[in-house]
Amino acid sequence: RLISFAENHGILVVPEFDTPGHTLSWGAALENFLTYCPGLGTFGGDYGPINPSVDTNYQVLQKLLAEVTSLFPGGFVHLGGDEVPFKCWAANKDLVAWMKKQGIQNFNDLESYYEEKLLDIVHHLNTSYVVWEEIFNNGLHIQPDT
Repeated sequence: RLISFAENHGILVVPEFDTPGHTLSWGAALENFLTYCPGLGTFGGDYGPINPSVDTNYQVLQKLLAEVTSLFPGGFVHLGGDEVPFKCWAANKDLVAWMKKQGIQNFNDLESYYEEKLLDIVHHLNTSYVVWEEIFNNGLHIQPDT
């Protein structure tokens, strides 16, 4: 009803899922979804942003975004991308080793790797996206309609 009410009043409701950084609440339900970094995670905890090295995380995101885009007919989803705590990623030895295997040189590039996969998911859902300025500042190639 809210979306219909907004649409009838000329308001576009854009859902936001601020990933990979603002996802602590997701971690309790999804094993291996977040990056393990004892004491360096969100609010001084042991978990930080989504772990970009776990392939199944992208399957979860695809399912979530497919459902969300079916519920919000406006044609946009906000993907966030700000305030990613790189120190958590840096503290996870498995993630750092994976980065080396993948040829990912730094954490800006790691975030770009994650965001490129996320943007590909959204593209295949025929949806446009909105992101925070940090994504653009990190050099990710984004669509002109962003």
